[in-house]
Amino acid sequence: MSGSESESAGNVLLRLYIAGASPSSGRALSNLRAFCEKHFGSCPEVEVVDVVKDAKQALADGVIVTPTLVRLAPAPPQKIVGDLSDEARLRAAFELPAIDA
Repeated sequence: MSGSESESAGNVLLRLYIAGASPSSGRALSNLRAFCEKHFGSCPEVEVVDVVKDAKQALADGVIVTPTLVRLAPAPPQKIVGDLSDEARLRAAFELPAIDA
C-alpha cells in the first residue's frame, strides 16, 4: 500500500444506505470492509443508514436504490449503487489509481 492510499483513508467520510437485512446489503457492507482493509489497512468510519427506518435521510441524499455507498468527503461526493463487488468502481470513487489488467 502506498503512502497516498493510507493517508487518504483518514479523510474519507462514507455513508452506506441499506434496506434492512437483505442479502445485497450484507454483501455491500462486507465488500466495503474488505476493500478498505486491502487498500487502507482499515475501514474509515461508515455511517450505515437503513432506509426502512430512515427514508428521509435517503431522500435528502437523493438515494432511491439500495445498497448505495455515498462518499461524502473528500469533495466532490461520489455514489456507487450495488453490492460494491466492482473493485474498479470502488477504486475510482476513492480516487485510487486504476490497476492495468
